[in-house]
Amino acid sequence: MGKDSAGMQLNTEWCIRQGSYIIANEFPADWCEYRPAPEMRKKAFKKDCLLLVQSQDCDIVAGDDQEPEVELFPLVPIKPKKVYHRNQYAQSSRTLHINVEGQDYEGKVRATVTVPKQQLRDWLAADDSNTRIAQLTPENLRTLVAWKANRYQRAALPDRFNQVFIPLFHECADDLGSHTNTNGEGCVRALYLYLDTLEEDAEYQFALLALLKHDTPDGVKTAIDEQIEDLINKLEENDGFALAEYESLPGNAERDDAVTVAQLAQYMKVNLDYLSLREGEGDLGADVN
Repeated sequence: MGKDSAGMQLNTEWCIRQGSYIIANEFPADWCEYRPAPEMRKKAFKKDCLLLVQSQDCDIVAGDDQEPEVELFPLVPIKPKKVYHRNQYAQSSRTLHINVEGQDYEGKVRATVTVPKQQLRDWLAADDSNTRIAQLTPENLRTLVAWKANRYQRAALPDRFNQVFIPLFHECADDLGSHTNTNGEGCVRALYLYLDTLEEDAEYQFALLALLKHDTPDGVKTAIDEQIEDLINKLEENDGFALAEYESLPGNAERDDAVTVAQLAQYMKVNLDYLSLREGEGDLGADVN
C-alpha cells in the first residue's frame, strides 16, 4: 500500500470510504462508459443524482496496482409515492430505495460505474467548491453493505420453485421477524432453505430452518417452529413439493449454538436482512454459506 496511491489520497484528503456520497452540479459524462452493461454506457447521469461509494474501505486504500478502481452507485431522486417497500432495506438485489438527507433516492445495480481511482482523484482535485462529500448514516450504511452482500449471496432458485415459495414466504416474513427476546431484540438470525435440486423441471424435496439467537425463549422457539411448519404444509400442497426428511437436517427452528457449520452448509440463506434493517438492528444473521 503506497502512501501516494490514488486510493490513499481519496481516503485521506477527501474522506472517501464505503458509504460516502458525492453531490455535484454534474459528473464527467465519460464515466458512463465504465458501466458493465453495454446498453447502459450511452445513458447519461440523470439530473440531481448523487454518486454513492460502494467499494469497501480496504479496496479503496489498496495500492492502485491491486485495486485500480472504485465502484460508484448513482442514486436518482424519486418522489415518495415512487418508494416501493420491496426495494427498501436491501430486499431487492437489483434496486435500492434509500432516504438520504430527507430525500428518497433510487439506485439500480446496472447503472453502477467502476471509475479508475486516479480519474476520481484528479476530478475532485480540479473540481470547484460546488462538490460536496458526505457519509451515510450508520443505519443506511448497514443497508448498503447488506444490499451489496445479498447480490452475491442470493441463490439462483428454479423459477418454478420461486413462483410457489416467494408469495408464501412473504405472507409469513413479517410475523417471523416480529418475535423478540426479553431485551426486545429480534430472535430470528436468518432463514435457511434446503433444496435437493436446482433443476427447473423437477420434483422438489425441501427443508426450512429458522436460525435463532441463543437466548431465544422456549415459548418463542416453539411459536416460530409452528410458523415454519405451517409454511412447509402450504408448500407441500403444491404438486412436486415434498419435505426432505434426512437425519443430517436439523429441525424447523434451532438456536444458533445448537447448529453446526456442517449442518448449515447444506442450506442456502433466504434474505431476511430487511426485517432487521427496518427495525434498526445491526445483526444480519450468520454468513456461513
